[in-house]
Amino acid sequence: MAARDIWKDLPELEWAGLKAPSAVLSFSWDNTIPARRYPYIDDEGHDDTGVSATEFNARLYFDTCLAFNAFPEAWNKWRPKLRTGEIDNLKHPLLGLIRARVRKVSGDTAPTNRSGFSVDVSWTSSLDDPEETRELANV
Repeated sequence: MAARDIWKDLPELEWAGLKAPSAVLSFSWDNTIPARRYPYIDDEGHDDTGVSATEFNARLYFDTCLAFNAFPEAWNKWRPKLRTGEIDNLKHPLLGLIRARVRKVSGDTAPTNRSGFSVDVSWTSSLDDPEETRELANV
């Protein structure tokens, strides 16, 4: 039986209402479990005190071979949104809707690709209000 191509079935990544072809989607989080020591007992216990902010990474392609208006039109819309740390909606193809902030952006272009370039973006999940709870939509 042939393997199923799940990539083609994933929804597009979306940031602040903008879409771009993407690849190399990654995410990570840590469970916050501080250690609790017991006098005169080897080893330690741990308390589940929540989950750290989730980190998301994606490679975005502003390449006219992938999308007709990828460059400069789409790039000119994305660039101002990537240059701010304001909170906005990130629609992650695997994890759903997350409130997040852009943490880091890096890009490259080379004469071997004359139709566009790629940009690596890192986001971190964030709270609008520290009193609200945070849950990943589809984990």
